Amino acid sequence: DSLVAKVEPIHDVLAIPGMQRALDDSFLRSIKQKCPYRFEPFLKLFNKNTNIISIYGLFFKDDSINPKAFVAGINHGPIFEYSIAGSASDAELRKFKFNNILLWKLIEEAKNNNCNFLDLGGISIESPENPTSGISKFKRHYPGFELTVGHEVLKILNPFKYQIFQTIKYLISLVRRT
Repeated sequence: DSLVAKVEPIHDVLAIPGMQRALDDSFLRSIKQKCPYRFEPFLKLFNKNTNIISIYGLFFKDDSINPKAFVAGINHGPIFEYSIAGSASDAELRKFKFNNILLWKLIEEAKNNNCNFLDLGGISIESPENPTSGISKFKRHYPGFELTVGHEVLKILNPFKYQIFQTIKYLISLVRRT
């Protein structure tokens, strides 16, 4: 009865609002914007074939529906990919090493599915100006070295709209400085 939090697989669409809040909080902390993510297809695939997708949530005792933090991974045969994660901006949650606990669940899933590698995804250069430095530092902690497996490519499909977007983004940054 002294259990404060528990880690459970997420199967139910009822958890989506809590997952979205956790994801939005994570994005707001790092890049100052929310992340619209479509959890429904992800959960449908998970419920059809649980050895391809794994989703775990950390739930507090008083709310077994809305996770305070979550992590999801995808099995690609020999590679298990850390796909998406989020955590609420919650003082009680920050008392736990929840990221390690959730990542450990994905490692267990990878091992149980005979995967040889855990791909934590991209990392960035650590610097005080980089809003994703903390995420990259966490990823570098496991296993303590970096392995380059490829590079992400950004393809601008509409250069005119992209230039407008960049201009607006620049103007907003000027307004925020004043």
